[in-house]
Amino acid sequence: MEDELTFTVSFLADHREVSGIHLSVTLKAEGLGDALCKAKLAIVDKGYYNVEELSVNVAKYDVPLGIDAYGG
Repeated sequence: MEDELTFTVSFLADHREVSGIHLSVTLKAEGLGDALCKAKLAIVDKGYYNVEELSVNVAKYDVPLGIDAYGG
């Protein structure tokens, strides 16, 4: 969608015998809430649990990730 921005969502989570893993997910979404839901679903699907949200931000300029100066 044209209205989507790129967000970075940070979490603390556990996976198997390791606890307190810091994860960052970068994805396109329509808003902050949508970004949080999509990112949390993605990491839970990968087997992470005890997920705690740390932050949700519009992603910063990053050429290798394909993020332009306007978060798109």
